[in-house]
Amino acid sequence: FTSFYTMRERLIVHLNEALNKFLITNNKFTYRELASTLLFTVFNENDYLIGHIGDGLIASYEHRLNERYTKVISVPENGAESNITFFFTEPDVSKHFRLYRGTMRNKIGFILMSDGPEEVLFDPTVGLSPNLEPIFKNFHLKSGHAYSFKLEELLEKKISNFSYDDLSLNMMFLDEWLYNNQDVQEDFVDDIRSLEQVKNYSKNAYMLDASVQYRKQQFSGFKGMMEFIRSKI
Repeated sequence: FTSFYTMRERLIVHLNEALNKFLITNNKFTYRELASTLLFTVFNENDYLIGHIGDGLIASYEHRLNERYTKVISVPENGAESNITFFFTEPDVSKHFRLYRGTMRNKIGFILMSDGPEEVLFDPTVGLSPNLEPIFKNFHLKSGHAYSFKLEELLEKKISNFSYDDLSLNMMFLDEWLYNNQDVQEDFVDDIRSLEQVKNYSKNAYMLDASVQYRKQQFSGFKGMMEFIRSKI
């Protein structure tokens, strides 16, 4: 993070290179057709970096003095009208590419949401909905597969009743055993025993799926599993 003030331009260059590489192999698209908002969170043991272009919302789940609470990190940016936003493919993207950095000292988790859930779970005048905290709390000691199903139900059966926009949630929850680096196995961890149970959802998104039966390759122990997970973060 020592080059933070030049990182915005560096990220824009790298993302543009990735989009152009995609266009070369998929010439039926134009650059403008790849217009999208952008939300991401990257962290290690000490620091986090968050990027945001357009609408949607990024929030954290934090602890301080034995209390836990949700906190807004990045709010939606809209244009002249509420249904107008900014995209990465626009010429003035650097004016709307927001970057945030900070320490992981009090962070327990992050949640990134598109404009659909954002409209339901966030009000600019009163802040985050109280319903956001249970989304974090209910993840504790549940398998990734089971909780993904619950999140899908939340989006499809509840949030969709109030919003017609994109319905997308992406969350990370650092459970106590991971956050404090304690060598303690909880029920959720005990079910994960091999690489087959670690599902790759995108280039940088992984989920531990306890519903998948483990095969020959097993972790040598809890620390071996943790080393594998951290190598993917």
